[in-house]
Amino acid sequence: MKRASSRAANDVYDSGDVEEFSFHPGLTLAAGTQSSKAYALIRRRIVKLELAPGAPLSERELIEETGLGRTPVREALLRLAVERLIVSNPGKGLQVAPIGLEEVRDIYEVRLQEDRLAGRLFLQNADAAQLDAVVTCFDAADALVAAGDFQSVFNLDFRFHALFYAGAGNSVLSSNHHLLVGHYYRIAQISAGRRREAKTVAGLRALVDSHEAMVEAVRHRDAGALDKAIVEHTTGSLAGVIEVLTGLRMAAISDLNVNLIGES
Repeated sequence: MKRASSRAANDVYDSGDVEEFSFHPGLTLAAGTQSSKAYALIRRRIVKLELAPGAPLSERELIEETGLGRTPVREALLRLAVERLIVSNPGKGLQVAPIGLEEVRDIYEVRLQEDRLAGRLFLQNADAAQLDAVVTCFDAADALVAAGDFQSVFNLDFRFHALFYAGAGNSVLSSNHHLLVGHYYRIAQISAGRRREAKTVAGLRALVDSHEAMVEAVRHRDAGALDKAIVEHTTGSLAGVIEVLTGLRMAAISDLNVNLIGES
C-alpha cells in the first residue's frame, strides 16, 4: 500500500517564506516564531555562502543583523550546531563549518545511501503525479540551457532530487535529508563556482544530461536501473567535487558502499 508523502518534504510547496529556496523543502523553513525566523535567516546566509566556510560568527553581530533578540539567535545557533553548519572551537569561538576533503567524503557517503533509499521508496510509494513530476522535471531545461541560466538549471537539479524524498513517504528519511541538504548546497556552489565550464552552455547541458538515466529508470519503474543510476550520478558528483578541491580526480571511489540492488 502506498504511504502518504511526508509533511516535511512537501511544506515547500505550500510556503514561500524563503523564495529563492522554494525549489527544495530542505532549504525552506516556515519562520513563524522568533527562533525559527532567526534560524531561517542565519541558515540561509550560511547555505548561500554569504557567511563563508570557516568564517567566525559573532552572536552580537547576528543579533544586530537579524534584528532579533539574544534568545532567538542563541536557539537558532544551537539548531545550526546540530546540523553541523556551525562549529565551536576552543579558543576560537563559533564559526561556520569549514568544508574540507574529509567533510565532503563523509557527507557524500551518507548522501549516497540516503539517495538510494529515497529512490527505492519513491518507486514503491509515489503516486502518478509524483512520478510524472520526476519524469518531466527537466522539460524546461533546454530553454534554460540555451539562455545560459545557470541558477535556474542549478535549482532544477536540487528540485529533482527533492522530488524523490517528497514521494518516498518516509518522514524520518526526509528529516535526515533536511539535516544534510544545506551541506550539499554549499558544496555544489563551491564546486560550480570553481569550474569555468560549469556555467557554460556545454556545462549546463552536461548537468542536465547527468540525470537522464534516473529519469528513464523512473519512467520504466525499474528499481535496479534507478539504483545503478543514482550510484553513478552521486559518485560522479563526488569525483567532480574532489577534483575541484584537490585538482586531482579520484582514481576510484570503490571504498564507498555501492553494492547495487540485485548484486551479491
